[in-house]
Amino acid sequence: MRLWLTVVGLLAFAVVGFAVIWWFFAISLGERQLANVQKQMAKQGYDLRYEELEQSGFPLQLEWNIHGVAFTQTKGAGQRQPLQGVADLLRVQARPWAPQRLNFLVEGQHRWRTDTGGEAGVVVTTIAAASGAIHPRDTEAGWQLVIALADVAAKSEALNAAPLTIARLDATGQVPFAMNALELQVDLADVTLPQDTGLGTALQSASLRAGVQPIPTSFDASGARAWQAGGGLLTVHDLQVQFGALQGTAEGVVGLDKALRGEGKVTLRMREPARLVASAIKAGWIQAKQQSLLTMGLGLFSARGATGKAEVALPFDLRNGGLWLGPLRLADLPPVAQ
Repeated sequence: MRLWLTVVGLLAFAVVGFAVIWWFFAISLGERQLANVQKQMAKQGYDLRYEELEQSGFPLQLEWNIHGVAFTQTKGAGQRQPLQGVADLLRVQARPWAPQRLNFLVEGQHRWRTDTGGEAGVVVTTIAAASGAIHPRDTEAGWQLVIALADVAAKSEALNAAPLTIARLDATGQVPFAMNALELQVDLADVTLPQDTGLGTALQSASLRAGVQPIPTSFDASGARAWQAGGGLLTVHDLQVQFGALQGTAEGVVGLDKALRGEGKVTLRMREPARLVASAIKAGWIQAKQQSLLTMGLGLFSARGATGKAEVALPFDLRNGGLWLGPLRLADLPPVAQ
């Protein structure tokens, strides 16, 4: 009996000892992973820094409290830093038996500063609440990021306009280990626009499922040129919008030509197009006398949908610097960046 108690005691001691060693290994692994993330981001043109890292949670939790977080995009035209973000405290947690599955929470409000390089100038965005998770992808090598944002407000410092607000934004992004492609799902709810563009200021909902390859290093002209030269493509698998009279979906593949103008094909499907035409007349986009001609033209592309209501499918081409619907050139396309 004494022998069995001794064996059990030694086994328990070994298990506890292994658990302690594993906890310290896992908590230090998190610090090393953070250093690797900093190196990977630096290669992509981003600088991630922090003032202090606290580690706690022993024995059933791994917790890293990262104070004074600063995120900066370092590759921009001239001396601009296109994107900067700061947060007082970022909490990251995981279980010792699954240290690769991380949950995070930004304590309190944090803010971003975006230099658009255009008419809007610098846009300051504040986010009241942010949380999410990072973990390996389930079926392929790489990482998945899930993030939920609440009460987002973005305001231009250059324009005298109300802020753009978003009540809720949920996003899921998936990248391979090489971080050279991105699959993205974004859902927005209750968006208020700074000004009325003819459809009102309240965008009820929008969702986007798309892929980008490769991931742009920046959104200025130099970044756009590099993306175009690398065969960059934006694949819109599914875009759904409910914005006043505009209710529809879109899908397609778009890249850039050498002049940085859109190039590709997009199919837009709209429900109840007559409502949109009426709104366009009220907003002054088209003249009332054109209503019958436009309605007749849309009728050529219309059919009854599953709900029994009229739906129109418009196959657009982006080519030769223009937006085309069949043989008709509807508009010129400016470069996406100067």
